[in-house]
Amino acid sequence: MRILEENVEKGEITVQVENHTDLWHLYNVICRGDKIYARTYRRIRRENVDSRPDKGERIPVYLELEVEEVEFHRYSDRLRVKGKIISAPKEVPKGGYHTINIEIGMKLRITKEKWPSYMLKRIREAVHKDAQENVLVVAVEEGEASIALVNKHSLRHLMKISESIPGKRSGGERDAALKTFYAKVTKAIMQFAEQFKPVSIVIAGPGFAKEHLKKYISSKKWEPNDKIVLESASYGNINGIYEIVKKGVIAKIFRKSRVIREIEAVNELLAQLAKNPKMVTYGEEQVKKLLIASKKIREATLEERREIEKMIKTAEEMRAEILIVDEEHMSGQQLFSLGGVAALLRYPFDDS
Repeated sequence: MRILEENVEKGEITVQVENHTDLWHLYNVICRGDKIYARTYRRIRRENVDSRPDKGERIPVYLELEVEEVEFHRYSDRLRVKGKIISAPKEVPKGGYHTINIEIGMKLRITKEKWPSYMLKRIREAVHKDAQENVLVVAVEEGEASIALVNKHSLRHLMKISESIPGKRSGGERDAALKTFYAKVTKAIMQFAEQFKPVSIVIAGPGFAKEHLKKYISSKKWEPNDKIVLESASYGNINGIYEIVKKGVIAKIFRKSRVIREIEAVNELLAQLAKNPKMVTYGEEQVKKLLIASKKIREATLEERREIEKMIKTAEEMRAEILIVDEEHMSGQQLFSLGGVAALLRYPFDDS
């Protein structure tokens, strides 16, 4: 991501989207009530001589919307922002609704009433090259595979592949089915590697399926083959990917990435809830670590967001660690199911 203009006092930041990861950052930054200004296409209907409106023509226009809804389309490199038109050329009536499709290469201006420090931090981190590094993680066993993209900010499940594999007594039929399965997984890996340019490809799972998959990929004389790392995992599905992340395999590649810290923090939270619930709450001058689900922020009303920002400011004053946890991985979903906000304390609170 590139920051083209920044005027935090006026609440304005203009950015240019450079890759898929930037879209994910913007999905977690653009909230209901914000304003965005960008080039888009709008169908303009003009009256004919006989006063009958025509079907209209789609023309490029610059519009400013007050955001009401944000949708992230994982598989199409597109972020859809819907809202009410508040600024437009004279051909476009204000007050109507429009959806801007934010894509790679686009420039847009985001205006907030106030930029919270954690959102500014996320935008600025996205500017650094190392924030764009990705690892492709493949969990595989016979007939089943899951592929995910892990970077310093998120874990996204990209694809699940299934193939019915006959039993070992089926001979040639089984071999043909396995070859078809490995071909499908290899094709998907190659496509995602081309799209996301990962620094490493981790293939994991139980048994020998991971070795067989790597052997099949090697037979294709694929150039990024030397990026492949094999690891053991208990499952050949998304749970195997979570296992790989928790084992620290990705941390060795990224050192201490954000998604690793999120998962570890939620695991610590759940462990404390089970062992010592008094260590988990939101108390005065006690907070060691504040966890907030990104979905909680996106879906909050303006008033709710102000309350969250007050919490964050208080936590910052306590020098607590603050983590905005993505719901794309299981730990983020668990946090959201607990209410979306939780805190680990330095010492137990006294409820006497």
